[in-house]
Amino acid sequence: MGKTYDIPDVGIMKLSDFEYTASRMSSTALKNLSNQSLPDPIMSVIKDELNKRGKKKGGLIVKPFKGRNRDI
Repeated sequence: MGKTYDIPDVGIMKLSDFEYTASRMSSTALKNLSNQSLPDPIMSVIKDELNKRGKKKGGLIVKPFKGRNRDI
């Protein structure tokens, strides 16, 4: 049996189980966990998951105008 970690607000689980759980958690929940003092393997999973998600750039999506009077 592998080593287990006690993660606050998540429970006691193996590292592989936490990787799956972290992929299902919100970014806010992961950031809250990263502010706590957790073992290095857990912190690296959190940081990897947050890096995968990256920062999303917001803004408008520019779509071409589809009107009746198009120039062909």
